[in-house]
Amino acid sequence: MSAFLAALLLALVVVAAACGGDDDEDSGSSGSDSGGLPAEYDIGVNIALTGPIAPYDKPALDGFRMAVEEINEKGGIGGKSRINLMIENDRSDAAESAKVSQGFVSEGVDFMVAPGDSSVAIPAARIAQQAEIPIMSILASTTTIRQAVGEYFFSNAASDSLVATGLAKYALDEGIDTAYTLIGPDAAFTQKLPEYFEVAFKDLGGEIVGSDTYRSGTQDFGPQVAAIRKANPQPKAIMTSMYEPEFPAFLKQLRAAGVDLPLLESDAIDTPATLELGELIDGTIAVTYGFPTPGDSLDKFYQRFEEHYGEPPPAVFPAIGYDAASIIADAVERAGTADPAAVRDAIEGTEKFDGVVGVTTFGTSLEGFPIRPVTIQQWSMTDSGEVERKLLEKLSIGPEEIPPP
Repeated sequence: MSAFLAALLLALVVVAAACGGDDDEDSGSSGSDSGGLPAEYDIGVNIALTGPIAPYDKPALDGFRMAVEEINEKGGIGGKSRINLMIENDRSDAAESAKVSQGFVSEGVDFMVAPGDSSVAIPAARIAQQAEIPIMSILASTTTIRQAVGEYFFSNAASDSLVATGLAKYALDEGIDTAYTLIGPDAAFTQKLPEYFEVAFKDLGGEIVGSDTYRSGTQDFGPQVAAIRKANPQPKAIMTSMYEPEFPAFLKQLRAAGVDLPLLESDAIDTPATLELGELIDGTIAVTYGFPTPGDSLDKFYQRFEEHYGEPPPAVFPAIGYDAASIIADAVERAGTADPAAVRDAIEGTEKFDGVVGVTTFGTSLEGFPIRPVTIQQWSMTDSGEVERKLLEKLSIGPEEIPPP
């Protein structure tokens, strides 16, 4: 009899345990394993709300948040996993960025967003990599970041090598076959983009007739302007990726010295401070991540952004942020889980994602960076004395055309 009761008791325990497991599953736990999506997907956003990177990161964050709000209005990722944003200001500081990233690891976030400059993004990304948490920068563009960090890093910005190739290709197509470069060695963006331009420009048949450097914070560009004036032969254009506070000072002094050569720039100058330069900016050509044309996806995004925030986007940066959030959500849905390795693999496998900026593909030789079209725009003066942006060309660049890291 005692053996029968023991067997009966064991059977009841097994049945009760099975029923208890069903109750737990129905309760909707926020946790997740490889078997499905969590009720909430936590994204730690490590971004510059103050400091020199803020003019770029803040608009990008606006677009990112807008996408998240739209996704959550539809029930979240896959209609069932709401995105929870945890936003912290890294103050454009590398040490603070690392501290914020470490805090997100302690919080157990599922994904991280890194700030928009490699000098601040890399410290954050290395901590995410060590914890094996996928991390994406919205705007960091230094081509070699993944080599410095590891396989869990991504960026939704076109790499410096890609945009430099697009700018070089456009210049040569327009008959600009000689150029002078200005390189800023104190920041990866102001150093590497002109260097990639030099390689691509020469590979495509152009000639660099001179090059010079400047330091971060420079406000007296007399020596650089004098060197440009003395260059023999004179270049047909000046290429640089400097931005504020250096760019306004350089441009004013360049034009004051009577040098009217066209400038080949990046869209890092696409800020209100540049527009305030008025006629000095007339004719400047810049490569950018996207440019809206009537009725296209980016134009429609700009309209929705203005409806959402009450003012138009200051540049294309919010659209890059919007697509970044959309790509992350798409990857998580395709992975079917919050498992970090599975999400990382899903982003790496992103192919022909139709975003508001354009069709995006990861997993190419541009490790961690997307392949998508770039556009060439020009600032010009209207008859009313205002500065306007004009689309010159949209270019699709293949991985095989891009200089190696």
